[in-house]
Amino acid sequence: MKSIRTQLLAVALGTILTATAAFSQSVKPVHMHEHGMMGSDILRLSDALSLTDDQVSQMKDIMAKEKPGMKPLMQQMFQNHEALQQLVESGTFDEAKVRALTAQQAQTFQEMEFQHARVQSQMYQLLTADQKTKLASIRQKHQERWQQRMQEKNDANGTSGANAQNE
Repeated sequence: MKSIRTQLLAVALGTILTATAAFSQSVKPVHMHEHGMMGSDILRLSDALSLTDDQVSQMKDIMAKEKPGMKPLMQQMFQNHEALQQLVESGTFDEAKVRALTAQQAQTFQEMEFQHARVQSQMYQLLTADQKTKLASIRQKHQERWQQRMQEKNDANGTSGANAQNE
């Protein structure tokens, strides 16, 4: 059970960090990460996919339209994370409060993922057939590298892939 809690906390923290970076106004990121979480891998791969200026412009418009809906969700994720941290540091573990906050966090995360998927879908529809094929190939290679890293991690920890997935 501890493993699941740890994974949930890691996902929440990762989401908060990604969301914070995505909407940071004080730092101008490099070109490849300029669009943050909602920018998706499609825009970050604009050169590899040979996106036209018109496609990039339309994708930026999609993200700008969706950004106001994401901001309150990210704020909620941050507030929930802070509340969880306060509970952890309070010295006594209140299971009911922690469960309520993690349930709320899961709902917020679900809504963020839904909105992200909607943005991804809208952007994907702007791609040509050739660009969609290139994107599928890039994603497949990424998935293979990720699986290899996970296997190497599991091997280093002395667990098999099946055991690691069941934890």
